[in-house]
Amino acid sequence: MMFRISLILWMLLLGVYADGSCNYFESQEVGCSSINSTKEMNNYINQIITQNNIKPSDVNTILIEDSNFDDFILSSLDVSAYIKKLHVSYSTIKKVPAEAFKNVPLLEHLLLSTVKIEKLDKDVFKGLPGLRYLYLQLDSNASISVEEIFKNLPNLREVNLYKDTEYIKDNDLDALQNLVKLDLSYCQIKELSQNAFTNVKNLEELSLHNNKISNLSEGIFNGLHNLTKIDLEHNSLKSLPEGGLGDLPALNELRLGNNKIKTLKGSNFIGLKALTSLSLSENKLKDISKDLFNEIPDLLSLDLSFNKIESVCEQQFNGLTQLETLRLDTNKITVIQTNCFENLNSLQTIDLKYNQIEDINEGAFKNLLNLQSLSLSTNQLTVLKGHIFQNLPALTEVEFSENMLQTLDENCFQGIKNLSLLSLDRNEISDLPLNVFKGLESLAGIEFSQNVLTTLKSGLFKGLTSLEILTFDNNNINKLEDDCFEGLENLMVLSLDSNQISDFPPSIFKRLVNLNYLFLSYNQIESLPEKLFSNLSNMDSLIMMGNPLTEIPPNAFEGLTNLTSLTLDSNNIEQLSAEGFNGLVFLTELSLESNKIQSIPDNVFKELPELENLALPDNVIENLGNNAFKSNKKLKSINLARNKILQLPDDILHSLEQLETINLNNNELEHIPTNLFTGLNNLTLIFLGHNNISTVEPQTFTDLKSLKRIELSDNKLEKIKSNTFVNLPELETIDLNNNQISEISIEDFENLKALDAVNLQGNKLSAEVVESFKKKFKYSA
Repeated sequence: MMFRISLILWMLLLGVYADGSCNYFESQEVGCSSINSTKEMNNYINQIITQNNIKPSDVNTILIEDSNFDDFILSSLDVSAYIKKLHVSYSTIKKVPAEAFKNVPLLEHLLLSTVKIEKLDKDVFKGLPGLRYLYLQLDSNASISVEEIFKNLPNLREVNLYKDTEYIKDNDLDALQNLVKLDLSYCQIKELSQNAFTNVKNLEELSLHNNKISNLSEGIFNGLHNLTKIDLEHNSLKSLPEGGLGDLPALNELRLGNNKIKTLKGSNFIGLKALTSLSLSENKLKDISKDLFNEIPDLLSLDLSFNKIESVCEQQFNGLTQLETLRLDTNKITVIQTNCFENLNSLQTIDLKYNQIEDINEGAFKNLLNLQSLSLSTNQLTVLKGHIFQNLPALTEVEFSENMLQTLDENCFQGIKNLSLLSLDRNEISDLPLNVFKGLESLAGIEFSQNVLTTLKSGLFKGLTSLEILTFDNNNINKLEDDCFEGLENLMVLSLDSNQISDFPPSIFKRLVNLNYLFLSYNQIESLPEKLFSNLSNMDSLIMMGNPLTEIPPNAFEGLTNLTSLTLDSNNIEQLSAEGFNGLVFLTELSLESNKIQSIPDNVFKELPELENLALPDNVIENLGNNAFKSNKKLKSINLARNKILQLPDDILHSLEQLETINLNNNELEHIPTNLFTGLNNLTLIFLGHNNISTVEPQTFTDLKSLKRIELSDNKLEKIKSNTFVNLPELETIDLNNNQISEISIEDFENLKALDAVNLQGNKLSAEVVESFKKKFKYSA
């Protein structure tokens, strides 16, 4: 991975600082591309040495990409005696002869990746006693054997070999007595001989994943006393040897996932006393024998996910007193019996999601003193009984989402007093017992979306003084009882989207003094009662989209003194008044998209001095007052797209010196006032597309120092005059598509130095004019 990152960075540098086909970097590296011979490369490197006033000994690394060699002879380079690293990638070599690396005594690191080699001499690596790292990716035509590759490299410490070879024979690896890491993944290996690894006694990591190995000999890894990791994932193993893989006193990680193993015995793991991590995921296991883990009692992590296991409560895990993580997700478990995980005192995480669990017996999770996370999502539970959790002082996260839960026993959460996150979303719960959350003083989050609850009862959350996040979206809630949020003084997020709430009891939110975010979208709210938000001085964002709200009454948001974002999209609001926004002195974002607003009166936003972003698209606005935005000097973005605006007052934008974007697309404008944009030196984007504009007055777009894009497509323009676009030093794009333009001169655009695109498709221009623009501006249509 690090090599790939280095190579990409080098390619970028090569593109920026290209000087011939080879370049020198201060890290004593030479990068070459599109080379056709080692002689050519030698000439380039010698030029680099001369031009950079360096010595041959200053070239330690050579990186080659996208090149084609008939003969690759590194030793023919004048700097060969100093090369320590060679990386060749995405290249073609017809022949690598025996003498290729003959005079490269310092070479330590050799990488040949995605290189098509037609012929590799069997003695090619002879004379490289210092080679420590070899990454060799050969295509299926390479005739050299595994034994011939390694026979002359006794000091290799790390090998990544990608070569199609069906068998690893007894002598293939004998020369690698100092090898520490061996990766033979993706080699199409079908069989490993009994003594294949006998002489690699210093090996610490072995990767054989993504091969076709179907069988392992008993004791195949005997003698590898330093081996700590074996990866055999993605093979075709159906079983493990009866007497185990060998005496491996240092092995701590064994990966056997994605095989075809149906049955296992305890004897399969003889000799693996130090094993701490075992992955058996994505096999075909149905049963786990009681003695299966007897030989590996020190396991910390066990992954049995994606199998066909039906029962896990027959004391199969009894001896795993050190186990911390147990993955049993995506199996066929139907019941969790009492004391199922008894004596697993170190267990921190149990994952049981995606099973077929219908029942959890009382005491199923009892006395697991270190358990922190439990997932039971996506099962078939219909009831949560009482006392299933007993004495679980460390449990902080429980997931029951996406079951078929209809009923929660009042005592179902007793025994997990330190619970922090409870997920019950996507079930069928219609009622919550009044004391169901009693004793959960540490609870910080409840996820209860997509159920069928109709009422939030008074006192339901009483005592949950640590609760910060409460989500009850997509229920059928039509009633909020008085004091249903009692005791939630620390709540920060309350989401009640997509319910059937139509009214609120007086002061329903009065206790939520630390609330930051309130979501009330897609309910049946028609009006906002007085003082509804009066105690919510810490609120940052209020979202009330998709309600039948028809007006914003005076002082509707009284108390929201620190609100910065207000979203009222997709309501039925017809009129706006300044009094409706009283008190919102820190509001920076206001969205009123998709309402029925007909006009924007003068000073309607005067109570919003900090407003920066105003969104009013998809209304029916026809008129805007001259002083509509006069009090909003900090506005940066105004979106008035898809309205019915016929004309704009000349000076409506003049006070908005910080304005960056104005969107007037899809209106009914016929004319743009000459002085509309005067003085807007921060304006970068103007959108006037899909209107009825037939002319643009001279100097309408003049002296806009920051402007980058003008959108005038789909109008009725017939002529672009010489003084239409003047003194616009940053302008990059002008979109004039789909007008009726028959007169335009490319000379009028010569002074726009940053201009990159002039889009003119769908006009009445001659082929000659269109072609002149295409030649000048590379993205013209």
